[in-house]
Amino acid sequence: MRPPVLRIGHAYGNTRHAINLANDASVDLIECDLWYRAGSIYIRHDHRLSPLPLLADRKIPGHPLPPYSIPLLNGYYVRPEVNPLRLPELLHLTENGPRLLLDVKGVDDEAYAERFTAALTSDLREYDATARVEVCGQLWPVLTRLRSQAPEVHVRFSIERPDQWSAFVTMTETERRAHDTCIQHRFLREEKLHFLKEHQSSIYAWTVDQPEPARELVERGVDGIISNNLGLLSSLVASATPESGAQPSP
Repeated sequence: MRPPVLRIGHAYGNTRHAINLANDASVDLIECDLWYRAGSIYIRHDHRLSPLPLLADRKIPGHPLPPYSIPLLNGYYVRPEVNPLRLPELLHLTENGPRLLLDVKGVDDEAYAERFTAALTSDLREYDATARVEVCGQLWPVLTRLRSQAPEVHVRFSIERPDQWSAFVTMTETERRAHDTCIQHRFLREEKLHFLKEHQSSIYAWTVDQPEPARELVERGVDGIISNNLGLLSSLVASATPESGAQPSP
């Protein structure tokens, strides 16, 4: 039988309050966003308005505004960068909770990717967390380095654009190995799903906040649902459909 779909709380690792909510909810993984700066990895969804210590973003559906936020027009906000959450603290706060899905963010620059990968590898190993995290993102230079420098860490390539899909197909066929994915759920057409299943790629679909699309994705065989809606995640149950060629668990 196919195992239960994994329930992944989108952005619930980005603030201390959200971490508490996710730790108390029915989720299997907590997703959060990682940014590298000056030797440290910061946890947040919002963008930093450098060189000012200000953060800005649009409110995430289903989430309260982060602390110290000042609302702006059209759902946007700005906030000072006060008492920022860093990766070591996140790893400590979630030590006895769900696993983590770490989404790497930043600039597509070789030097940045090298420093980011080194800091991420160091923190995960220092806090003995490599087995309880997965690392994903559209910043593929970090992911490819991480696969080489820390092969014990589970990596997923995030995809939402045709150029990313083409690069993923080429990489998969050239290397002749399975590469797991996080994929924007509206981008997951049947031909893409067929390719991923044929190449034994595990699939997490994002961001799914309504019950009907979530149900359809589970029936289509995705392995994880990433959602802002904790109530929706708690309602998900395993599909009773056996995987092709899979043997029932003992």
